[in-house]
Amino acid sequence: MNFKVEKAVLDSGVKIIFAVVEGIDNHRKGEEWQAYRTKHIAELYEEYKDLDIHSDPILEGFNILHDNVGVKRRKNIPASENLIKLLVKRQEVFYINQAVDIYNLISLESKLALGAHNIDKTEGDVTLRFTVGTERYVPLGATEPTPVAPHEYCYCDDSNEVLCRLEIRQVNKTAVDENTTNIFYIVQGNAATSDELLTETAQKIIDTTTKYCGGTGRIFDLCNNLIFSYNSGFQTGSYPKQMFCCFFLSVLDKIGPICFYIDFQKPAQQDSRRKNFIICRTNPKFCPVTGRKQNTALNIRIFFEIGIRFFHFSFCE
Repeated sequence: MNFKVEKAVLDSGVKIIFAVVEGIDNHRKGEEWQAYRTKHIAELYEEYKDLDIHSDPILEGFNILHDNVGVKRRKNIPASENLIKLLVKRQEVFYINQAVDIYNLISLESKLALGAHNIDKTEGDVTLRFTVGTERYVPLGATEPTPVAPHEYCYCDDSNEVLCRLEIRQVNKTAVDENTTNIFYIVQGNAATSDELLTETAQKIIDTTTKYCGGTGRIFDLCNNLIFSYNSGFQTGSYPKQMFCCFFLSVLDKIGPICFYIDFQKPAQQDSRRKNFIICRTNPKFCPVTGRKQNTALNIRIFFEIGIRFFHFSFCE
C-alpha cells in the first residue's frame, strides 16, 4: 500500500502524515490499559471542561480549513472538536475496541484529527485529494451510499471509494473492529499545527498500540508520493470527458523511487489555441514541498486537445 497526497489539498492548509501498525491483537482488553484510560479521561475532562473551542488555535484551525475549501461549519464539526464536546458532555469516551480507544485518547491529547482504517479492506493505494462528485461514499452507520459534493478533500482508495470525508466522517468499509489485524492511521493537522506535532503523534499511536495490542509499526514518508496540481488556464468546460494519455521521460542513470499521477480531460469544444505541446523542466536542489534534497524533478505539461491537470515525478535521495 502507498499513500498519495494532492498538493492542492496541502495548499489549502491540510497537514498530513500516515502511520501503519500491522499484526495486532485487537481482542485484548487489558487491565493496565483500562486503569490508564480511566485516569487519563478524568484528567482530559478537567482540562477541557471550560475550554472555548474557538479560542484554541488548533481546534479553530480545522474550522478555518473548512472555510478555505468552502465547507459549511454548522454541519461539519471537525473530528477532534466533536470528540472533546462528547467528552465534556458525558465525562467519558465511548469504548469500541482497544485500538480505536487508543487513538481516540491520543486525538483528545493532541487535538489532531485522527482516523484508523482496516488495511485488509482497502483496495489499492490511498490518496488524499479533492473529490469530483463521482466517488462512492457509505458513511459509518449508513447502509446506502450518500452523494459526495465536489471539491471536498477526502481520503479515497483506488476503487474511487471515500474512506474518510474531510476529517469528520469515516466509513463502514474500513472500520476497525476486534478482528482487524492491520491498520493505517490518518494523522491530520492544519496550518496551526507543527510538523513535529504530527510526527510525535504518529509515533505515539505506534508506540501505544504496539504496547497494548502487539504488532509492529512505521511512519510513511510522502516525499515520493506527492501529486502536483497545475490547474492551468486550459479549462475543460462543463462537459469534460476522461481520456487516456501518458508521456514518460527519464534520462537519469540512477533511478530512485518514482511516483507520478495523471488526471486529464478533453476540452468541451475544440480550440486551435489549445494545440500546444509544452515540456517544462525544472531541476531544483530541494523538493519544493518536503524540503528534502533530490536528484531531479521533471514537470511535464502537455496540451494537444487534452489538458493534463496533474503530472509530476521526482527522484529523492
